[in-house]
Amino acid sequence: RGGISIAAGITDQLLSESAEAALAHLHARSAASGEQELLLSPQVGALVANNAIALPFFTKSAALKVLPTESSLSIHDDPALAGGYGSFMRDDQGDEPVRRSLLSGESTGTSLRRDWQAERRSMPSNVLVSAGTSSLDDLVSGVDKGVLLEGALHCSVDSRAERLALLCSRGREIKKGRFTGRLFGRLLVTADRRAFIANTQSVSDQMRSLGFRSHGIASSAHSPPWLTRAVVEGA
Repeated sequence: RGGISIAAGITDQLLSESAEAALAHLHARSAASGEQELLLSPQVGALVANNAIALPFFTKSAALKVLPTESSLSIHDDPALAGGYGSFMRDDQGDEPVRRSLLSGESTGTSLRRDWQAERRSMPSNVLVSAGTSSLDDLVSGVDKGVLLEGALHCSVDSRAERLALLCSRGREIKKGRFTGRLFGRLLVTADRRAFIANTQSVSDQMRSLGFRSHGIASSAHSPPWLTRAVVEGA
């Protein structure tokens, strides 16, 4: 009386298997390779928007400026964004800030220099992924089998093949609209850049910001979580 009683049917083997299964969720493992649904955390979304969408607009490749207009994403460069690290009243050519769409194919960017001796560079100021109307829980509940990507490490675009490469430090498994508790180690995402954007299904309403500094000039990217599809590999 007052002690611990073990329910009938619970054996040492069952306890051992349950403990092993629980510990497996605490240690990151490699994710299964293949295409699946990807929920981008705000930090990951901000890096993708900046490196894979905004920065290619300032290359010499006209092909990189052509992006799908039929997408759930709305992305702008906004030099007048309140609280943006790259905001200004006038650029170094004397032009006033103008908000421009990054998915329209129009020329964009501002001409800035880090000091009076430096060369002017055309580059993004504040990259803004417009918030959607869904909560993060709504996005998770809509995922049948996928991964929440966290800890963005690197994002780049191969201008010749139009391929996007995204490296993240970890992922959280989602099945049947719920987190399973299982963690994945480093994840490498590869995709056709246009398809990655066009496959966006929904966007959350929870915004976060990420600051950058390139060639001595500050800029920022602002993104909510968003849901798309791509190929995932363990890195």
